[in-house]
Amino acid sequence: MGGFRVGGFYRAAREKWIIGPLMADIQSSPAPMVSGMEPDGRPSAVATVVSAGGATLNPGKEAGRLNMVSMRHSLPVTRHSVTHKFQIGGQEGYLTIGLFEDGRPGEIFVKIAKEGSTLSGLLQAFCRAFSLALQFGLSLEEATRRFKGMRFEPMGPTSNPSIPKASSIIDYIARYIEQEFVTTAQAQRDVAVREPVTEA
Repeated sequence: MGGFRVGGFYRAAREKWIIGPLMADIQSSPAPMVSGMEPDGRPSAVATVVSAGGATLNPGKEAGRLNMVSMRHSLPVTRHSVTHKFQIGGQEGYLTIGLFEDGRPGEIFVKIAKEGSTLSGLLQAFCRAFSLALQFGLSLEEATRRFKGMRFEPMGPTSNPSIPKASSIIDYIARYIEQEFVTTAQAQRDVAVREPVTEA
């Protein structure tokens, strides 16, 4: 389901969300939303249609379709996963990445030696938020870009030659996932485009 936000321009108006279909046609929206009329006919509000990226769409100029992210895609009960052992600044840990059926990451878990510590708790919270973001449709490219470069201890040299230094565990996780799933997938797509198609 998507949403249309109606913002008031008159005293009687109040801001509210009206739920519509995921791919709702702006022109087919209910009359009170687009015309800005109350049920009794008094003008009180105009419709402000907000896209998933936060951009405001003008129903009069952009009568296209909305592409809003709102449906959660959970992983299957039994799923494949990748477990990666890492070490950052002397801190050892394990990253487990649960995969959708098509091989895309859909959840992550991190286990470090300092179980029960503040760092461990914050990492669990990060993993839960990161996983939910992926399941609600955030692209892996965007998710990893947002967390690369975060700085806090432990930081420093890593046990991974491909990522020799990391500014935090979260920085390392984002860069590892990007390297293994984003960069690799892009390279495979580039190879497929370059390979000539042979006719039978």
